[in-house]
Amino acid sequence: MPVHKSVDEWIKKDAIPFSVASPASIDSAVDRIVGVLGDAVELLGFGEALHGSEEILVIRNRLFHRLVAAHGYSAVAIEVTSPQARAINEYVAGLRVATDPAVQEWLSAGFGALDANRELIEWLWEYNQQPGNSPKLHFYGFDIPLGQGSLAAPSRVLDISSTTSAAPIARRPTHIASASLLCSERRVTGRGPEPGTTLPSRSGCPRRRPISGWRRST
Repeated sequence: MPVHKSVDEWIKKDAIPFSVASPASIDSAVDRIVGVLGDAVELLGFGEALHGSEEILVIRNRLFHRLVAAHGYSAVAIEVTSPQARAINEYVAGLRVATDPAVQEWLSAGFGALDANRELIEWLWEYNQQPGNSPKLHFYGFDIPLGQGSLAAPSRVLDISSTTSAAPIARRPTHIASASLLCSERRVTGRGPEPGTTLPSRSGCPRRRPISGWRRST
């Protein structure tokens, strides 16, 4: 493992520069990261430093666009509750309409309050509407369902588990990895369960819990 004298030195040596205003620079950064990780990686994680930032979500969207277009990724999973994400996944798959109460309930609440989140959902829907685009894209949530101050009824989760157990996403990937534009050890920094909390990574480079990720189509 390389040793650096300071964080500044590490960033200067390993950072991949890009600009949100330059799609070409983001595409190049994504291609470089995927090239380092290799084709064996099927699940790619991406973390954020704080919640509520529109900019980091815009970058997330641009990264996913490139992963779909050039690297065979076909699903995005975000830190939102799985029962609600099911309605959105059915919407982007064409099984629900935008005026469906279950879709509107979610898009008009916390998740939909951010423009970048609505942009992601509409981009998924538009992509899936094109007959020539294959495989179709999916949207998932990996957070626990919450009710008014407590856990929601477990029947909602059990219902989803029973109806999706045979779906391709249920297959466990052989290899799992996270990626960062700044870490040569190929992990992602993000918001942990508590500020400063870290989780061990396979590379030995500590990482925080990723808040979104993408799955490569197999």
